[in-house]
Amino acid sequence: MENKEDLKKYIMLNILRGIDSFDKLLQICHGIYPTELRRLLNELKNEGLIKEENNLFVVDKNYIKSLSIINVNTLNIEEINKEFSKLYYELPTPHPIDYEWRWDLNSVENLFKAIINEKPFNNLKIAFLGAPTAAIYFSIAKKLENLDLELTLIDRNEEIIRYINNHKILNSQIKTILHDLQYDFRNQLGKFDVIVMDPPWYEDFYKVFISRASTILQPESGLIYSSLFPINTRPNAVYERIEILEIFTKSGLSVLSLTPSFFKYETPHFESKSLAVSNVKLENNWRYGDLVILQSWDAPKFWTLLVLGGRYNDPLTWTSPMLGLKNLLFSAFFPYFLWCFISKCTV
Repeated sequence: MENKEDLKKYIMLNILRGIDSFDKLLQICHGIYPTELRRLLNELKNEGLIKEENNLFVVDKNYIKSLSIINVNTLNIEEINKEFSKLYYELPTPHPIDYEWRWDLNSVENLFKAIINEKPFNNLKIAFLGAPTAAIYFSIAKKLENLDLELTLIDRNEEIIRYINNHKILNSQIKTILHDLQYDFRNQLGKFDVIVMDPPWYEDFYKVFISRASTILQPESGLIYSSLFPINTRPNAVYERIEILEIFTKSGLSVLSLTPSFFKYETPHFESKSLAVSNVKLENNWRYGDLVILQSWDAPKFWTLLVLGGRYNDPLTWTSPMLGLKNLLFSAFFPYFLWCFISKCTV
């Protein structure tokens, strides 16, 4: 569950976007119970931050003036894209040893819009783990639109880091850290509001990336935007995705959304040559990745047991297609046994 104050801020931002009725707000608040939403709205009214007129909510004008909000619709996205395109093809050549498949222009533009729409505040701290093209796009937007963003790229590719550090525009817009994420961070990096990551598409790398991201993510309000390989990437991809989702959960992260084929990757030269050997010639980029958005959560162990009807340290057991009879019976009858226990305790 989100921090209450962050949730109230989220509600007000959506009212500003035109989601101004109770029913509409209920749909976008990630499953919040209606009475809880009503309570938060009443708190906002009592604090003088919103008003309710004809069953529609309006944010107080004085509060709007005090906010430092980034409005994507007022940004010159066309100019940002133009500058990004110039730099994109100047980047060092991708190498397979670094699993270098890079997001294309449309992907990083859509990612930028998604993040700023979700957290439209100046003073955002954003870390990029193995996602240099996104880091460069945000850096260009920061420069051209004079945005107050604190950007950090963490990558093991020396050539990419050197390119950014030597670039007359980029070097002043983003902090770079040359680091292999298979090893712990050597220094304290602080906490980030948003983490963008593009791990190599193997379970071991997801474990490492999530482990590192969890140590620098802002508790409760922080968000992780990560790529996830599609279900037909290889024969066992579906089961590997289940394992990775379990890694997310065990790391104290909940999945807010999963968008198929959100990312499109430029086909690197080394892959084009490999495909040509097999007599496959591509006219367009073909590789896509899903976007998963994660948020930290602190559900009590007892509540997780109640909701999932399974072991706390294995909360995805109940969704497994190989669910055993014992787990099935436990999941089915646990609420009844719990009700009996509570009834006896309260008599």
